Amino acid sequence: MLKERYDITDLSLVACDPWSVHLPTPELAGHRLIQTFLYYRSSPDDNHYAHPIDLVPIVDLLIEKVIKIDNPHGDSSPVIPKRDINYHSNLVEKERPLRTDLKPLHVVQPDGPSWTMEGNLIKWQNWNIRMSFNYREGLVLHNISYQDGDKLRPIIHRMSLVEMAVPYADPAPPFTRKCAFDGMYTCMHACMYV
Repeated sequence: MLKERYDITDLSLVACDPWSVHLPTPELAGHRLIQTFLYYRSSPDDNHYAHPIDLVPIVDLLIEKVIKIDNPHGDSSPVIPKRDINYHSNLVEKERPLRTDLKPLHVVQPDGPSWTMEGNLIKWQNWNIRMSFNYREGLVLHNISYQDGDKLRPIIHRMSLVEMAVPYADPAPPFTRKCAFDGMYTCMHACMYV
């Protein structure tokens, strides 16, 4: 399909960006799915996000096969944007030399970090958080508590984000299924506001 539609013959220049499938349609229900947003690279170091390909293969991870290819613009052949927008130093230096007048930035903690970790117990400021992972839920936080003077106050007994989805990008299909799992930030955000 890439050759016929876009004249792409070198598949090493195609980047696949896998995303989980949020809110699958009825025909996709019951599968363990991943959707891959495709991008073209004009060279191995190219910023491929500048060259989106208008096809979205959906892969069933259990049978390891593409079960559907979404084509947002139907049979029309949208043009892949050709303009390079690069940030890789090998490519940027050709257009303009890198700055040499900046002094080095050193991020150091001479007295050590502000947090400690004892097994799966994280202690940070007055917070105590037990962390674990499992195959079904991913990140799980347990026994989140806050040291308030002499009293260790329980905040959350157990928390996981297996059902959380953060929508991204275009609100039109098939991009409505695109969601990210912003786990740690959201967990910490939830802990601080409970």
